[in-house]
Amino acid sequence: MRKLLLTFFIISLISFQLIASPSFRIGNKIITNNNSFNITYFDTTGKEMFRVTYDDSYWGWGIEAEYGPLLIFCLRVDLAELRLFKAGGGSFVIFPALGGDIICEPPFDWRVLPYIYGGYQLTTYWGNQGTLDTRFIFGPEYHVRFGIGTRYSLNQRIDLFGEVQLFNEDTYTEINPEYIGEHWIVGSIAVNKIQIGARLALSR
Repeated sequence: MRKLLLTFFIISLISFQLIASPSFRIGNKIITNNNSFNITYFDTTGKEMFRVTYDDSYWGWGIEAEYGPLLIFCLRVDLAELRLFKAGGGSFVIFPALGGDIICEPPFDWRVLPYIYGGYQLTTYWGNQGTLDTRFIFGPEYHVRFGIGTRYSLNQRIDLFGEVQLFNEDTYTEINPEYIGEHWIVGSIAVNKIQIGARLALSR
């Protein structure tokens, strides 16, 4: 009985894949990211000398590319982001990270479709805003995240979506030459990132 159910499940997946051929989609999204991590250095009197900000919470607008479905999976990468930091300042980043997400969707042609996603990214930025609070420090930094989302098919080519990141684990590498090689691993289970947007299929 189990073999029969497994065979039926595999045949169903292949059938859905044949019906819904993969396509490329370009997405626009509004982002609020609550991730924040910094290291503060003090002198011998306890006075703060400077602070290195590895991640800062921000509001933003982004562009993404998605390909799928491949069976029940879609592949997604971020192409660009405009970030307005909640602490002040901003940046425009092309290919904000090396890596991407895998989206897992039920193999059904529902108008409203829930999904889960997980991803891995590597960042190696460097730069500053001309202050002691330095941003985009050379890493490398490693980011793992998981979340849930829902998409709504407005028509055959346009999908609206909203998603919430519920888990992240970030690894930050020490940049101070005195402590080079040290790193911090920071993880949390919380609503860390919310994205709302629309995707346009380039072909059907």
